[in-house]
Amino acid sequence: MFSSLLHRAERDVKDGARKLLWSALAVVIAGLTAGVGVCFVLLWAYMTLSAEVGPRMASLVMGLGLIVCAAVVLALSAHQARLGRTKTPDPQPAPHCAPKPAPSDPDIETLPSLVAFTAAFVLARYLANRKADE
Repeated sequence: MFSSLLHRAERDVKDGARKLLWSALAVVIAGLTAGVGVCFVLLWAYMTLSAEVGPRMASLVMGLGLIVCAAVVLALSAHQARLGRTKTPDPQPAPHCAPKPAPSDPDIETLPSLVAFTAAFVLARYLANRKADE
């Protein structure tokens, strides 16, 4: 009786490990495939920019754009981590007091769209000035 129970537990563990291994392998393959796709999109963007503004300026624009994207992601993740670390349980409100809605931070919520808009505006101005010079 004990050996059959042990055998069944061993079989369940092996089945679970096999399923976990296959799902982990699928995630790794999907991540690598997505990474290759991102590389091709970046290559396309570089080639398009280099044909328009030259290879040196295209490298600068692509590098700065990727640095800004990384900084935005890091800032947002640091903000989320800080929120999770400093969040304390709220005391029970008094029955006669209505709870106030929590104020949102508009700077963090609008930062990604502000960065994207500014980058697009600067690039458009640069390209417009370059076309006017030709």
